[in-house]
Amino acid sequence: MELIYDYPVVVSLIVIIAIVYHVFKKHVNEKVKVMYETYKEVPTLTGLTGAEAARKLLDANDLSQVKVEQSGRGVLSDHYDSYAKAVRLSKNHFNRSSLISITIAAHEVGHAIQDRDKNSSYRFQQKILSFIIFAIKFHVQTILITLGIGLILFAMFGLERESAFMTPTFISGGVLAVVGLILPILDFVFPIATLKVESDASYRAINQMKRLKMICNAEEEQRVKEILDVIRLTYVIAVFE
Repeated sequence: MELIYDYPVVVSLIVIIAIVYHVFKKHVNEKVKVMYETYKEVPTLTGLTGAEAARKLLDANDLSQVKVEQSGRGVLSDHYDSYAKAVRLSKNHFNRSSLISITIAAHEVGHAIQDRDKNSSYRFQQKILSFIIFAIKFHVQTILITLGIGLILFAMFGLERESAFMTPTFISGGVLAVVGLILPILDFVFPIATLKVESDASYRAINQMKRLKMICNAEEEQRVKEILDVIRLTYVIAVFE
């Protein structure tokens, strides 16, 4: 059966999808900006700073060994380091007593809890991330090693033994090709895995905040949900980039 493609229609659909994506991305970025500006000055009823909230949440979950540190990477550089066992908060969240500060702190503690519980989605995401980092470094190192070996053999054996030069180049080229094929696949799978992990961390965050009375009323709870929902949208965008 012969398939007939209407190329103008296909091209039009691609253009429409691209436009919708960019409009949605712009909307999400604007929403993140508005949300941040709105809630960064909203104080918490408990008076806790981001660092204090993180410490309280960690201790309540038997994670006293996990450190709470200030990140030096700038605004919105908050993250959990699974290797150093540390929750790192940006300067504007570490010392500030605001609703967004304690919400982001609770979200990062959610990752620490995932790590402690050996959450399958979290561990899968971390393995992908580790492989991507390794593959990128390996890619560069392999190119340099290949060139080095090739030049040495070429200098030793000359043009008569050109095949000696080609052998390591061919082998390492094959390895590079395999890595090059795997990386784009992981580049797509990683944000999907991340979306699931981040959603779970947000779910844990709000539950922990309610359990430890960091959320004092229904209005504050609704604001916390809004902050976490906007954060989640940024990961939805990442899936399609």
